[in-house]
Amino acid sequence: MELIGPKYRLVAGIVIQCFFAIGYVALTAIAFVAREWRWIEIVMSVPSFIFLIYYWFIPESARWLISRGRVEEAEAIVQNAAKVNKVELPKNVLQSLENTSTTSESLIGVIKARTLRNRALIIFLNWCVVSMGYYGLSLNSGSLGGDIYINFMLGGLVEFPAYAMCALCNKLGRKWMHVFGMMVGGLACLGTVFVDLYVKGGRRYPCAIYIAK
Repeated sequence: MELIGPKYRLVAGIVIQCFFAIGYVALTAIAFVAREWRWIEIVMSVPSFIFLIYYWFIPESARWLISRGRVEEAEAIVQNAAKVNKVELPKNVLQSLENTSTTSESLIGVIKARTLRNRALIIFLNWCVVSMGYYGLSLNSGSLGGDIYINFMLGGLVEFPAYAMCALCNKLGRKWMHVFGMMVGGLACLGTVFVDLYVKGGRRYPCAIYIAK
């Protein structure tokens, strides 16, 4: 993401997540054809080895190189990026950073700093809740009413409008969008209880699950 300009980072993040949803939906088709879990694992895992060739095509992080004092290598990467984007940069644009000293902090330093500690704890809790909710709903699709393949596929399709809504982050603010998403997801999860109790046969139960997700 650091190689992408600030203007396009939000869009790039959304596009990256869309590929995750595409893989989610594609898994439905693979499972429908393969059926046996061992073959599903093989079909899903073997293509991953293709990404090994990225080692020879994706440049190293310029920021990381600078932090390690390898400014010349970072300079070459930045200049190449400028050439691809048809932008002219002055030569030795990063040389002023060559003698810049960098400091590293340990985990203890994060714990001691009150602001960092509080933010870290909030992020840890948030990721725990989001991950348990997301994968709990996704892996539970087999227990919903109806066809398991359709339920699983719908679980992937509902992610596309969710990612599209992320485009509003720059206008409405990331904090409020995050709070809104967590509130809607939590209320939808609670709503499944009432659907299960009062809707005969739980026919609308999957709908509440997808809203929660």
